[in-house]
Amino acid sequence: MAETMSGEQAWEAVRERVMAVEQVPGRLPHWRFQQSRTGLKAELAGIGARRGELGGVWAADHTARFEGLLRSVEALSLAGVWGQTQLAHQTSARTVQEAVDRVMGLRQRGFRGLGVLESVGVVPREEAVRIRQGTGFVDAASDLQALAPLLRAHWALLEPVQAHVPDEELRLTPELIDAMPQAAADLIGADRGHHAPAGEVDWYDALRRMAVLLEGDWNQLRAMTSGALAALGEVDAALTVRPSVLALDRRG
Repeated sequence: MAETMSGEQAWEAVRERVMAVEQVPGRLPHWRFQQSRTGLKAELAGIGARRGELGGVWAADHTARFEGLLRSVEALSLAGVWGQTQLAHQTSARTVQEAVDRVMGLRQRGFRGLGVLESVGVVPREEAVRIRQGTGFVDAASDLQALAPLLRAHWALLEPVQAHVPDEELRLTPELIDAMPQAAADLIGADRGHHAPAGEVDWYDALRRMAVLLEGDWNQLRAMTSGALAALGEVDAALTVRPSVLALDRRG
């Protein structure tokens, strides 16, 4: 199952169960699913290769339980990888929004300064209109790149006006003007790296919930596997303590 089901399919298979988990504050707050999945992969492959033999030692209800746990661990492991990818996308979305907010705030101040320069004839009306007409992310970034040198070059005209701007959020300073090109570059870079997250899931929270389920299911599965090995006469293997998910998480 782990090699044939995609991460997205695995997530859909476990979504309802994951979201029903009661969250425990502070439990496994920095879950590293990719590392844990790497550690679990060999263990799951070994169990999966002998699933019929190991499950055959139990009565029917226990065999079903064994199979269910194995499928669950496989699905949760893959769903965790999918969730990590979506969390990265979600973080990217927040990064873009933060960059947009920064650019829009600086642009609003810059436009006010541009209006002053236009009103005294320093900047031609056509140029001012051209700068103001942009609407998208890239246009907003371009506006800042165009505004910064204009505002800086004519700061001597703009500085006395700032004391008469009642809203501090609209006042300009040399530092804010100098920050405009970098804010524009940050927005363009963030937008290029952005991919919209799938759905409205809080993936950080979902990963924490998956961690709780994966830890519990894996511990039950390894206990049943050890019991099956003992029943098959493989005492040494049965006595080998298979790593817990927490131990896997600490590796490296």
